[in-house]
Amino acid sequence: MVSKTENQAEFGKWRQLLFPIHGYELQKFIPLAIMFIFVGYNYSVLRIVKDSLVVNAPGSGAEAIPYLKLWGTLPAAILASSIYIKLGTMLSRKALFYATLAPFVLFYFAFNYFIYPNIDVLHPTTSADWLESVLPAGLKGMVAMYRNWSYSLFYILSELWGSIVMAVLFWSTANETCKTSEAKRFYGLLMMASNVLLGTTSSFISYANRGSWDESMSFICNFVVVSGILLAAFYWYLNEVVMKKPQFMIVEKKTKKKSKVKLGFAASMKELAKSRYLALLAMIILCYGVSINLIEVTWKHNVKVLFAGDKQAFLHFQSMCISVVGPLTAFFLFFGSANFLRIFGWRITALITPVILLVTGALFFANLTFSEYMTGILATIGTTPLFAAAWIGLLQNSITKAGKYAFFDTTKETAYIPLDPDVRRTGKAAIDGVGSRLGKSGGSVINMALIAMVGSIDAVTPYVAIVTLGIGIVWFVCVNKLAPMYEELVSHSREETAEADSTRAAPNATAPSKA
Repeated sequence: MVSKTENQAEFGKWRQLLFPIHGYELQKFIPLAIMFIFVGYNYSVLRIVKDSLVVNAPGSGAEAIPYLKLWGTLPAAILASSIYIKLGTMLSRKALFYATLAPFVLFYFAFNYFIYPNIDVLHPTTSADWLESVLPAGLKGMVAMYRNWSYSLFYILSELWGSIVMAVLFWSTANETCKTSEAKRFYGLLMMASNVLLGTTSSFISYANRGSWDESMSFICNFVVVSGILLAAFYWYLNEVVMKKPQFMIVEKKTKKKSKVKLGFAASMKELAKSRYLALLAMIILCYGVSINLIEVTWKHNVKVLFAGDKQAFLHFQSMCISVVGPLTAFFLFFGSANFLRIFGWRITALITPVILLVTGALFFANLTFSEYMTGILATIGTTPLFAAAWIGLLQNSITKAGKYAFFDTTKETAYIPLDPDVRRTGKAAIDGVGSRLGKSGGSVINMALIAMVGSIDAVTPYVAIVTLGIGIVWFVCVNKLAPMYEELVSHSREETAEADSTRAAPNATAPSKA
């Protein structure tokens, strides 16, 4: 029965381990799982394509990525989050979802049918050549961003798909339709359902790559557009059909009404700064963003050099990374996060991702730093340091991303649930919409500064390794400070729920029976 106490043991040993979801809850779980599959698969495909477009574009390279993240993605994330928060004060929750998703779907449609077919006319090649001739060589990445502006816009929107559509839209939907007890059982399995399918990414890219590069781009853009439309359809079904059933209705706790204050982005950030809880959560997200960006730029540079600018070879290699991430995430979810959060608690589960990043990052940087000593050894097995760097980087990136999806995202999202609904919505938009981008932009600033001082991506490797270690230590400190605050909020929420249940039960106990 639905009325069972949430803390009561409701499943057998193996059911609790493998699939702790009631039969009646499938009506909610399946639409959420399908939505997450669409969101996650699109993000994975777009993440591969955007890198291939930018890194292998005329006059461009991996050096353009830090500029794009700092001068493109970060301002766009701030603007998008500002608009989202503003629209949140004007639109209903459902209308806000559609209004936020629509620009993404329309852009990929326009890119496929109007922008990309006219790329030779739209890209300012002549003026970009002139800028490159008069500006310092260190600004080559900025010139490349201007020269290939449509690719830059594709890159920015694809990055925002992760921070806005996935982190804000989908997870806001999940948090608003799931109770804390459901989230602990649902979220790990949602991650698993999505990431099992990510194992097919390499096959999907190979299928898309059957013809020319232009045909591949058209196929991928059409897939993203159709997936976006289906995402909106399942969101409608979840809210208009499933959540209107009595067993799924969530009545939010009523508090004393205060006059509604409509905050802009800057005011919202000031409000968030007053909350130590949200500040620590933001720092954790910043640490992940900075550290992963520092490693990825170095890795993608080596991959581009390995494939000598071949877009489709680069695209296929990147797709193999995502195909490894999917099964690895499913493995972690099956043996880890789906049960870690429930068994070992929030703190230990949240610490797993930084441990994975630091260990795999150390192996990656050690290979690059001491590659000259490995040349002879690698030659005996028929490979080169460059080839080894690309593959070790792929494994490092895959394992870290799998840990991120399995452990980091699960603990991050559950940390929002005990918050007041208004604080949760505003805080999530500001932290996920801007915090993750700010983290990656911070990594870009560090990369650009180090490259300017030392001279090349290859030369900065030891320094990047040291900075990554320092960020990992900060990450550990923030998790340990946030954990007791989270547990206190959850405990307080349980006490209020128990009190409310007893209050509702009292009148029923004394009510006279009807004749």
